[in-house]
Amino acid sequence: MGLKNPVNGAYIVLLTSDSYVIGVEVLQWSLRQVNSKYPLVVLYISGALSEENLGRLEKAGCGLKEVERLEVNNNGYLAQSYYADLFTNLHVFNLTEYEQVVMLDADMVVRQNLDELMTLDLPDETWIGASSACLCNPMQVPTYPKHWFVCLILFVEKCITITISQNQ
Repeated sequence: MGLKNPVNGAYIVLLTSDSYVIGVEVLQWSLRQVNSKYPLVVLYISGALSEENLGRLEKAGCGLKEVERLEVNNNGYLAQSYYADLFTNLHVFNLTEYEQVVMLDADMVVRQNLDELMTLDLPDETWIGASSACLCNPMQVPTYPKHWFVCLILFVEKCITITISQNQ
């Protein structure tokens, strides 16, 4: 595996409310500061953003793509209510107009150019690249597992979700 030729790619961020608009503006600014050549496309939930904030994002140079909220009945399994929109991220798999996308969070600041992720050569189109998640519990939410083991999963074949826990 190596790097392939430049592709039609985009950085993607999901925005579920007006409260993270300023974070996305900072994310867009930071991508420009590191001279990224790929656009930031904001997936936003229908009706969740004010017209004023949609205008701010457009003025900042973000691409905008309206999506429907993907809801699931969580039966109380989601520890925090802000995870309720988590499944809406799955709309990223509908972005067939791009050859490669990199999902970012709305509260990120890019400190060095990430464009090489757009040209990362995966074995075939059924693979996705992923990085380790922060499996921490700084707010000490009692429903989180007591012990988590952090591992780096660089390539996950055919979108298989893997949860790794360690009992200590």
